[in-house]
Amino acid sequence: MRVLHLSDPHLRHDDPASAARWLRLAAVVAELAPDLIVNTGDIVRDDPGDAADHAFAAQALRALGVEVLSVPGNHDVGDGPPSAPAPDRDLIARFRALHGPEHWLRPAGDWHLVGVNAMVLGTGMAEDAEEWAWLEAALAAAAPGPTALFLHKPPFLISPHEDTAISAAMPPAARVRLWDLARRHGVRLIGCGHRHEYRAVLHDGILTVWAPTTSALLDEATAPLEPRPFAGVVDYAFIGGTVVHRCIPLA
Repeated sequence: MRVLHLSDPHLRHDDPASAARWLRLAAVVAELAPDLIVNTGDIVRDDPGDAADHAFAAQALRALGVEVLSVPGNHDVGDGPPSAPAPDRDLIARFRALHGPEHWLRPAGDWHLVGVNAMVLGTGMAEDAEEWAWLEAALAAAAPGPTALFLHKPPFLISPHEDTAISAAMPPAARVRLWDLARRHGVRLIGCGHRHEYRAVLHDGILTVWAPTTSALLDEATAPLEPRPFAGVVDYAFIGGTVVHRCIPLA
């Protein structure tokens, strides 16, 4: 099964540069003909409250002509700690109305793909506990086969054992809990975005892959790990119990 992982398209209805890069992405999708597209958030450019941008982005995703499963990013529903107390419930509801469920479990051959709204994890809002409960149930249902987990912010930048609270990654307490769940439930792959850069890191038998932005915004890379960031997408092939991937730059 072929899955194309895109992230951080930052679409805006009145931005020609954004539209031009999206046309390049659409051409790649047409060429590769993936079975599924996973979108790990930051679908809109700057303002989570801009209804026109959200409607434009939803239409752009539908126009790709492939099943798309999305999870929200901070530009879609608002940020959490340490940048802000919590995402906005109304924006989460709007995301759900435009893009479908903010979390999902989908079979993919011998694999299961799990998408989680990690923006609420570690916030203390009611949705925090609800999302953890949903995630634990989804991972238990996916076991014992291999599982791929998708979320917006990376669980870590350098190591899953780091404890610094920064907006570039999940809050430390949520990171520890997520990593423990991933290890216990057979997660083999974590796909994320947020940093506008491609990276792949193996820890504890779990491969974490950062998908680069598909937009022209190359301003979030984690220096000095990626001194020359580029726009692109990640192409996964799930074959039996294995997965291989490559990053495809968008010229």
